[in-house]
Amino acid sequence: MDALKIENPWTPAHQAVELSDHATLTRILDEGADADEVCSQMTLLMHAIDREVDVANQSGEPIDSALTAILLAYGADPHLVVNATAPTMQPHAHVRVKSSPSLWPRRTAWSGAV
Repeated sequence: MDALKIENPWTPAHQAVELSDHATLTRILDEGADADEVCSQMTLLMHAIDREVDVANQSGEPIDSALTAILLAYGADPHLVVNATAPTMQPHAHVRVKSSPSLWPRRTAWSGAV
């Protein structure tokens, strides 16, 4: 194996997220890609949020949440939990594990006091 040859770990949808390519991501989702796809232990939504925050931190500009909005519009589950200990979690292994409401943070009523 050539030490300089690096294999792309991303699926086409994850690659579109990594490149912040909104048009390609939308096309891939229109063609039937799973909005909850998991690759390299990240859902598309997790990857999009991570990418958007990284770009904002590096540029000093406000966060552009278009990738997140696209994925949510296509039904990405914001409560999806990735089982990072599963031995099948390798690049291109598409595993979905739905979270249980018992794992969600408890919500308390807002008092309005600051």
